Amino acid sequence: MEGLQPHPDLKGLTISGFEGSRLPSWMVAKDHLMVLLRNLVHLRLKALGKCERVPPLGDLPCLESLWIYSLDNVKRIGAEFYGLDINARSSTCSSSSSREVKAVTLFPKLSRFELWGMGSLEEWSDAMVPSDSSSSIKVFPNLRYLTIYELPKLVVLPDMENLTSLVELSIRRCGSLACIRNLNSLTSLESLSLEECPALLHASLDMKNPQSLSELIISGCDELNPSLSNNLEKFTSLQQLRIRSRDPSCWAKGLHHLANLCELELGGFSDDLDHFPWSHSITNLVSLERLRLRGWPKITSLPDQIQHLSTLTFLDIRQFEGLEVVPEWMGSLRNLRELWIYFCSNLRQLPSAEAIRALTNLNQLRIFWCPLLAERCTKGSGAEWPKIAHISEVVII
Repeated sequence: MEGLQPHPDLKGLTISGFEGSRLPSWMVAKDHLMVLLRNLVHLRLKALGKCERVPPLGDLPCLESLWIYSLDNVKRIGAEFYGLDINARSSTCSSSSSREVKAVTLFPKLSRFELWGMGSLEEWSDAMVPSDSSSSIKVFPNLRYLTIYELPKLVVLPDMENLTSLVELSIRRCGSLACIRNLNSLTSLESLSLEECPALLHASLDMKNPQSLSELIISGCDELNPSLSNNLEKFTSLQQLRIRSRDPSCWAKGLHHLANLCELELGGFSDDLDHFPWSHSITNLVSLERLRLRGWPKITSLPDQIQHLSTLTFLDIRQFEGLEVVPEWMGSLRNLRELWIYFCSNLRQLPSAEAIRALTNLNQLRIFWCPLLAERCTKGSGAEWPKIAHISEVVII
């Protein structure tokens, strides 16, 4: 690949499946990099299984989006990634008698960064200035979207304190990650998703600007439950909330303060419970339109309080394996347009025909992987089919 030097006006570049242990010199030597890739806007590196280092990209003046996928041999992302050569920079702007402090901006235009499937990555460190340097560093001043996915060995992330432009942060399936430094300093954050990070303990949800957050997803991060319980009521601008946790108490407190909440998903609670834990405050969510519930085998009924959610237009119930009959009160959800029922293996009966006819706005019914009910809803011959034949879209798998 050494001879495949790109045109200096190139805007987008994807390198996928390269099997060498080192990238070509025009990607790692800074003098070449700044000539050949100076106009690069989008860069995607994928499935470079033998490469041990990421290229030095911090000085690229036009780079706006960066995707790094499946570089399985990279164990550390550090100074080489930022392209740091602080002393060299300082010497060009300093006199022998005094050293004026110069600001260095790295990744000046980068707005989206995605880091996926790095099986060996253990550390993504901060950009550090040597103690004898006269420069200060500003990194990612315009970063808005950051996704970190499936890095099972990752234990170190950069400090979040200076990512003041970040509006969306998603960290998922990082099983060794225990700390996100200064998460609560992300004052522009609108969407926060932390999923399947069971070791994550030190990540304060006591946000400095809690009103900026409109979407919050906490799933499989049970060590964060105390922080979530203590701070949920502060997120008064939340429109979407998804919580999966073994401890139901982490969401019950403060939920009634979320007057703007229009979408809610709950589930993943302890299999030892024989009922679905339900906070009476949910019935006070006057803006709630979409509700998703995830059950488990011991549960034999849906929470009765759902019938009071008169604003619901969408209801999705899954994995209520002990449920045999959809309750009659379902007919009170007069604004319901979509009803999805998934993975309810013992479910065999819908509400009465009268209750279903009361759902005058219902135009979509999905029944997926509910074998007993699916058989009884067979078009034309099933015992339940006459109840649903009038619905405009019925999908059964």
